[in-house]
Amino acid sequence: MKFLRTLVFSPIRLIVFVLLFMMRLGRRIVRVIVGDVSWSAPAWPRAVARTVRRCPLRVAGVLVLALVGWYGWHWHQHRPKPVEPERVTFEVRAPAVTSYADSDGRSKVDIQPLELKFSRSAAALDLVGKTVAGGVKMEPSLKGEWQWADDHTLRFTPAMDWPVGAHVQADFDVARLFAPHVMLKDDRFEFDTASFMAQVVSSAFEQNLLDPASKQVRIQLRFNYPVDPVALEKRIVLALRDRSGKTVKSLRYSVTYDEVKLNAWIHSEPLEIPRDPLTVQLEVDSGLVSTRGGNQTKDALRASVGVPGLYSLDVVGISPTLVDNDRFEPEQVLVMRTSGDVRTQDLAAHTKAWMLPRHKPGSGLSDEDPPYEWQLGEVDDGILRKAQPLALESVPTAEEYASMQSFKYRAEAGARIYVHIDAGMKSSGGYVLGEPMKTVLTVPEYPKLLRIMADGSLLSMSGSKRISIVSRNVRGMKLEIGRVVPEQVQSLVSFNEGSYSQPRLRWDFDEDHIVERFEMKRSFPAGDPGKAHYEGVDLSQYMKSGKRGIFLLHLSGFDPDLKTKQDDTSPTMTRTMRRPSRIMNSKTKQAATVTTAAKARRTRA
Repeated sequence: MKFLRTLVFSPIRLIVFVLLFMMRLGRRIVRVIVGDVSWSAPAWPRAVARTVRRCPLRVAGVLVLALVGWYGWHWHQHRPKPVEPERVTFEVRAPAVTSYADSDGRSKVDIQPLELKFSRSAAALDLVGKTVAGGVKMEPSLKGEWQWADDHTLRFTPAMDWPVGAHVQADFDVARLFAPHVMLKDDRFEFDTASFMAQVVSSAFEQNLLDPASKQVRIQLRFNYPVDPVALEKRIVLALRDRSGKTVKSLRYSVTYDEVKLNAWIHSEPLEIPRDPLTVQLEVDSGLVSTRGGNQTKDALRASVGVPGLYSLDVVGISPTLVDNDRFEPEQVLVMRTSGDVRTQDLAAHTKAWMLPRHKPGSGLSDEDPPYEWQLGEVDDGILRKAQPLALESVPTAEEYASMQSFKYRAEAGARIYVHIDAGMKSSGGYVLGEPMKTVLTVPEYPKLLRIMADGSLLSMSGSKRISIVSRNVRGMKLEIGRVVPEQVQSLVSFNEGSYSQPRLRWDFDEDHIVERFEMKRSFPAGDPGKAHYEGVDLSQYMKSGKRGIFLLHLSGFDPDLKTKQDDTSPTMTRTMRRPSRIMNSKTKQAATVTTAAKARRTRA
């Protein structure tokens, strides 16, 4: 008994000793730092010590029971557990809004189904593709047909259209609807059908094309279910308001619908042209309903449309451009765009144009210097007296009135021109240009053109051996002529990765390996930069002494004033022309074939 008591008390005495030692040490440390601190031990350690001394066996029994209990809990938590089968989940796909019209707008009801997509195969094999009688209880009750579309998809198609904005709850009869082995995670589901909604689709101020004086505002509303016309029309308020928002006039209106009443168009009464711009304001109060019942709309619909004032005609833009005529020659044209349709004669009567001086007066610059960049604020009556008036030739339009008009003119390329359109011009709808339009524009440069005209021709050895070159707005040309050495013709064939009309040599192999090169430079006569110039080049001098074969030609621009300058800014095109011809030998009457090829570079800016 004494040994057992010693065995029980020894750990406790050790713990008490350690605690007392730590307390004494802590007391000394605290006394050094903060001074004396008074503390008395709680009563429970002494009570525990007394209990252990009086009843050591009971205390030991309690400790043993606690140890056994902890071990039992640990064993229970870590014992092998049976594998629980995976439960089947599903996704509810609420039905889309029913379609009430076909692509042509004719009435055709197409009810969209409700679908349940299961995570695993859930249907019994004998039910796949078949209708299921019962198995689902819905609240509110809906008549229809349940069908397993496949073993993962359960579909419900109602006999009547879905209720508008309804909340539907449903319960599964698992034993009746699913395969016996299926364990569902949840046997209930719920979904909502689409609520009735309305929106403003478009709003516009319209002018009758046949009667330009007739003007009105049209606003389109769209609904996802057929709208109740009575509920809609009694909630419409249409008013004409000024810039401050004050109502100038309440407007009468009419409403038209499509066949299935999914769209409504609100038409205002005919509007007169106000002096100042106004706004037509539409407000449709909340509470709209569908003919099929259901919820009411909670928010009001609003739309506003601007009504142009009398002086609302504007010149949207004026742009100079080049347009090819029937002879494929570029002509200078001013394109003018207005906010309304105007008559060509009226626009021509109100429009004047001048080509401004090349240089600012007093600058001392010569004609060789680039033209001065005139700004609109620098042009006054004094400058216009020194400017050259331009004759504007109107281009006829298909209709009497048009919003885009064109005028031909003749001016120096790169020059600055001043265009003035007087106020007072009227459009077909009665609107007036309130302020004059003024602008300064730059005449565009004519596009550069330099190329060999034909893709191929026959060069007779006994006749002319000329090729034709067409140019425009180019001062000269440089023609590089490369004659393929007869011994290297096979190299051109072997290393050509392109075609014979567009040869492209591969790797680091180029023409310099196989040709002997000549060069020809020629100046073109000065003339109209918009007119095409044609030049002939005679290749006979390169075919003397019986030299025949394939010639590669490179054509590029050339400035005669700068002998070494080449127009590198022009895009390049490579062309090869193969031109066979026949020569008759008067003695043997045998035919020989001569082939000439040309590769050209075309320059166009």
